[in-house]
Amino acid sequence: MANFIYKPYKEIIIHEIRELEIQAFMEGYVSQLLSQGQAGVTPVASWVDGIAFYLGNFMETPELVKEKLDGRIHWAAVYFARTSYQPEKKVSVSGRDYIVKFAKAEGNRDFVGLAEFLNKRPTSEA
Repeated sequence: MANFIYKPYKEIIIHEIRELEIQAFMEGYVSQLLSQGQAGVTPVASWVDGIAFYLGNFMETPELVKEKLDGRIHWAAVYFARTSYQPEKKVSVSGRDYIVKFAKAEGNRDFVGLAEFLNKRPTSEA
């Protein structure tokens, strides 16, 4: 039988952080999916401890894969809003109503750490 090893990331590097009001957060998320041709996809944002967020990732390159294997992950951007938890919220974009779902992510220790990091930031810093 194989030996299993769990090796979590040691460092997560965020290259851009954007804090938005909840309405602008949802409108931006829906607009992004629509511009990517994902009109039928229901947006699902992660939520932990008063922070709703979604990540912008870099395309995989050999350099980024090496970084991951060395224990460092790079997120191009974190978009977030401070908000109470609700399983879903409605938003209107270009005259159409959309549902944005929120998934509790307390089981992901990296997302819990991200929420702690974002909650410590002054609102004006984002």
